[in-house]
Amino acid sequence: MPDGEHEKIQVFLQQLGILKEDNIRKIIPLFFNNEQLKKYNKIEVSYKNKGIEKIKINDLFLKGKKITLIERLIYYTLTAIFSVIGLFGVWLVFGLAKLHVEHYKKTGETIEITNLVVAKIEGFKYVIKGFKSKNKESEG
Repeated sequence: MPDGEHEKIQVFLQQLGILKEDNIRKIIPLFFNNEQLKKYNKIEVSYKNKGIEKIKINDLFLKGKKITLIERLIYYTLTAIFSVIGLFGVWLVFGLAKLHVEHYKKTGETIEITNLVVAKIEGFKYVIKGFKSKNKESEG
């Protein structure tokens, strides 16, 4: 638990009458019965990796925090961006497959694909050399 986050739980337990002193470690592990929680309308618990990620009672976060509007907006924006990129990738794959099939039907041959890895390595070397080529004809 991050530093200071236990203080919210400590205050809540003092309000419930479970914790009479300041040392929360003396009453661990904690157990709540229905009578103790009956006066609270809304209790939410979120789990992650066999542990509790968030505890929210009414509108009070005992563990975890509320996701802000900016964080939510960033999540939705990134989701939309990655979804569009994924859909574009699927469209591109199907478009290229269609292109290859049409070319094969017309010519009876498959489209020759050059060695993409070697071409990328050569292009990377070209960029690293400052866009200077070894070609003698371009120098003269």
